[in-house]
Amino acid sequence: MSATNFTRRLLDARQTGLLLGPGPEPDSPEEAYAVQRLTCEGLGESVAGWKVADHPRLGPIAAPIFAGMSKVEGGSWPVGPGLGVEIEIALWLKRDLAPGSYTRTMIAEALDGYSLGVEMVGGRLAEPDRNLFAFLGDLMANRGYVMGAERNVWRDLAVPGRTCRFRIDGRILYDAPAAPPALDPLGATAAWLSRGNDALGGLKAGQFVTTGSVCGIVPVPGPGAALAEIEGIGAVQLTLA
Repeated sequence: MSATNFTRRLLDARQTGLLLGPGPEPDSPEEAYAVQRLTCEGLGESVAGWKVADHPRLGPIAAPIFAGMSKVEGGSWPVGPGLGVEIEIALWLKRDLAPGSYTRTMIAEALDGYSLGVEMVGGRLAEPDRNLFAFLGDLMANRGYVMGAERNVWRDLAVPGRTCRFRIDGRILYDAPAAPPALDPLGATAAWLSRGNDALGGLKAGQFVTTGSVCGIVPVPGPGAALAEIEGIGAVQLTLA
């Protein structure tokens, strides 16, 4: 598979809004990360942050979140077909973290605080589970990120059991205790750094790392004033237009 061919298909899908069916696709992590790099170059983007996960089949993986698709709360986000949201915790980096072995303490010492964030999700693949390398190349279905304006001093957060809510115009779409996989942001970051084989330069000072949803994917039914919150941690307001 040529990474260039799959990237071209992804960029076309971004423009047309049509989901990709079977075709030339990556068949290795290396090709998937090459697609991420080519997508970044094709869009003329730079990396603002990283979506990191410890995937049950692929192991630790990551995808860039582009600067042009990252916003601070208070702005608006377009509603489109298949859009969902994930409430997450974003870790801000004050220094580079090269691939290697890290303890949770070492990760914490590299942080410049944390913010609550809302990831906007919705992939370009008609069958995202059919080829996980294609899913990885498709930025793990990331569409963008809305960051809470408040940056908090890091403390070792006890996330499990905290109530997580998402509402639009006061209507509650999700209200339940925070759930896996994103209950240990430091551990997820350390797991990725143990592999760290992306093609875009890795984790850099000034970037953020977001390590997965505490609520799964919440489908967005339509426009409105949205509020995402985790009890005792923070809240993010955004307009879905």
